[in-house]
Amino acid sequence: MTLYPFRSIKISLMSAENRPQEMPFPMRVEPLEPRIIRSGPNDESNWIGELKLDGMRGLIIQAPEKPVIIRTKQGTIINNRVFPRLKDGFEVLAENHSFILDGEIIAGMGRTQEERDMVLDRAKSKGPAFITPEEMKFSYAAFDILYLGDQDLRELPIEERKEILKNFIPKNFEENFGIFVLDYFDNLDIVKEFAEKEGFEGAVFKKRGSKYKKTPQVPSPWAKLKFRTDTFQRGGKK
Repeated sequence: MTLYPFRSIKISLMSAENRPQEMPFPMRVEPLEPRIIRSGPNDESNWIGELKLDGMRGLIIQAPEKPVIIRTKQGTIINNRVFPRLKDGFEVLAENHSFILDGEIIAGMGRTQEERDMVLDRAKSKGPAFITPEEMKFSYAAFDILYLGDQDLRELPIEERKEILKNFIPKNFEENFGIFVLDYFDNLDIVKEFAEKEGFEGAVFKKRGSKYKKTPQVPSPWAKLKFRTDTFQRGGKK
């Protein structure tokens, strides 16, 4: 019996031009990287904003009939046993769909360098085989969904991918498994002011209507504004 009876994601209702392609399920996807900027976008109405959390970027790859894989942006596969609470949540999601998520594994609020170090230390460890009280510190903030079932969503506009993601991960997953959907904001000033005031690493801005793809000689549709420069450390440069 499924603990969380999800409703099916009705991709078929999308317009024909935006409907995702059916593709062989990949075991590796190159993550989209933001470019560094020194101030917010000038044409703010064409962008959305998110907090830049300070943890470890993680692509969650749940292929059909295969164990969940946590892959870093450098391509390293992390033993999913080191984050057992997150692993349990991803396995529940996989009861209905195969998928690929993009997001950040964080400790605490994902705000400080010390919290980032906690994630890196755990990722390098053998990890517990079962959930301990310490596991409550670790969360996964999902900010994009790239595949769902046999559908490649990367050609969809970011707004549609965000809507699919919001419908895919139930709200009670944050309490039960530490898995949640990262909020985004239309007002970029709110994101910048809150991030700087509360001590977050920075803010990330994403172009409205953009696809999850790199185009040669074209700037990334994602941009990162950093308020801290202290992330060159044991884990390397972010």
